[in-house]
Amino acid sequence: MRILVIDDAEYNRASALLTLAGHDVLVVDNVSRAFKFLDGHRPRFDAVLTDLMMPIGNFRGAISKSATPPQMEIPAGLVFALKASNLGIRSVICSDSNHRLDWICALLDLLMDKHGSQKARMSDPAKRVAFVELGTVPMTAVWDDKQKAIVFDAGCWKQDVPRIKDWHEAMIESGLFPEIEPAPIRRESEVQRV
Repeated sequence: MRILVIDDAEYNRASALLTLAGHDVLVVDNVSRAFKFLDGHRPRFDAVLTDLMMPIGNFRGAISKSATPPQMEIPAGLVFALKASNLGIRSVICSDSNHRLDWICALLDLLMDKHGSQKARMSDPAKRVAFVELGTVPMTAVWDDKQKAIVFDAGCWKQDVPRIKDWHEAMIESGLFPEIEPAPIRRESEVQRV
């Protein structure tokens, strides 16, 4: 599969290369580059996996040249998923924190069934967009910033350590990719450099 992954966090980009090994993966780290790869003229993707909130960075879109763009994160993943869907590409929005505090992002619950599951709708072949929370697909790993490596550790979930997305599991959890097989279980204390 040819997969576009969009995430501003280095550890989630590293996870994409690791968990999606065997696929043709392109990893993008900002809003401007993501839109360039979703312009419809580039090679097509089979899947788009995206973070929900991303820094606006130097992306201006239709913002007036005289206006100062906001210095904050925006729910760009919603637009990436819509753009991919318009191109006929299945997409998964995977959020790594509770964005339900924002009313726009809270609307993502409408993509789930009444029990909070994506899988209940797997039989719908028209479905192109899914939302998966990190709480359902975290890696049992930590990011070692000095080594620039993912270190597998079952005791890694601490308050001050960011959780890392398992993009492969997000594809399975989404219910959009029945052709994706479960991944082998990784050993604790394994180090994966990317």
